[in-house]
Amino acid sequence: LTVLACLRNSMGEQEIQQAFREAFQDGRLPIMDWALHQGADPDTLEEGARTPLILATRQGDHPLVARLLAADAYVDHADSEGCTALIYAAQNGHRHLVELLLAKGADHERKDRSGDTALSWAGRNGHSEVQGILSKLAKAGS
Repeated sequence: LTVLACLRNSMGEQEIQQAFREAFQDGRLPIMDWALHQGADPDTLEEGARTPLILATRQGDHPLVARLLAADAYVDHADSEGCTALIYAAQNGHRHLVELLLAKGADHERKDRSGDTALSWAGRNGHSEVQGILSKLAKAGS
């Protein structure tokens, strides 16, 4: 990080964004944090229009998801399949991530390209805890 701090004055926005992207892909969290602190966009798009938040959620990486949300990652971005981080968290039964995403304002009514919501995915995949959390929200919104 000391080297990066010295290089900051000679790095442009594109280089900082590239440093973020590479650090995210390689799991080098201190460099990723540094790049975010320098203004890197946490919503950079990867293959399939997936953001780092979506990728981290699919992997069930709670600390990384929390870091990205703290850096103001957009919680409701949808990938090329229309899936948001919340939908992926529900599909995979990541209860703690569902709670974290909802606390950050994730839209529980958002539908993917097939018309399915996080609630319908949780039910289909047998994730009863997640289904219960999302069902309460759905009932409260009715």
